[in-house]
Amino acid sequence: GIKVIFSKDIKVAFTHETSIFISDGKVSRKLIISVLNVCHSRFEVASAENYTSLMQAVFECLPSRDTHSCEMKDVERVLKKAKVVRKEASEFLSGGGLGERVTETSNHGSETEMVPTTMKDLEDKIKRVSKKTKEAGPDTSIIPGTGFGEDNAGDGHDCLQNASRLAKVKVDNSFGGGHLLCDADTVSSIRTKTFPAATRVKISQLRDLLEEACSIVRSSIPALGTLLNNVHEGYDGRNDTYEAFFDGGERIVVNLFAFLPKIQGRFNSRGLIHDLVTVVTHELGHALEPAAGHGPVWRDAHMKMMIQVRSEE
Repeated sequence: GIKVIFSKDIKVAFTHETSIFISDGKVSRKLIISVLNVCHSRFEVASAENYTSLMQAVFECLPSRDTHSCEMKDVERVLKKAKVVRKEASEFLSGGGLGERVTETSNHGSETEMVPTTMKDLEDKIKRVSKKTKEAGPDTSIIPGTGFGEDNAGDGHDCLQNASRLAKVKVDNSFGGGHLLCDADTVSSIRTKTFPAATRVKISQLRDLLEEACSIVRSSIPALGTLLNNVHEGYDGRNDTYEAFFDGGERIVVNLFAFLPKIQGRFNSRGLIHDLVTVVTHELGHALEPAAGHGPVWRDAHMKMMIQVRSEE
């Protein structure tokens, strides 16, 4: 059988033969995700459906901030949600709720039929959405605080919070150059040159990691190129209640502030890149299925992207 070993000397979860080694301390969402990924990649102890259902429940139910220590009530909530996700997925795949496949007709129109979806169907959907999507350029420089609302979150609305009003601000090379979408206080501190130097370095590091995450997704699913061009870096200072949002139009904003606690000392860059890949594909799922909330149609799109990315690793 599989043996689990806890030790305060362990910083990153890993496996050796049939043993899992885990840090003995606070159980955060990050640690749970790390252990699930290690177990899924090293041991064949659960079906892909059970793994994706449990992973989705973790992302929907547990707070992203590392300061939150999971308790038994959190575990019970995740397991309850995972069963709901698994049931919805089963019904979705067996015909209780099917995806849409759009096919072109001879008279240049289109027909829609309800069928179980495949990766090719998802790629076709990506191409159709990409044709209708323009790059969100510099013209739209302000995103209102209620711009994304509840992200059409459906039953999973509790995993999302409203953003502050974000404004586009030019930053120097200490931030990584270019522009950031920031809250009013952050914009002021950047313009008055009072923003902490140490945090600038972390932001620059996070921007590099986000770029790498997007490159991984782009390499795994080339059809997402246009939509990935609309992933933008934001910094909603003092608001770590959300990691990213889709604004309902073309733009996806990743809140780098929520990831700052993960840039400490000799941090696990590979694990953080995986977190960012998950967050970006989560929001891409909303861009592809804006009316689906966190229901089975959105979940099917998100998980297909995640499985494709993992298969290319």
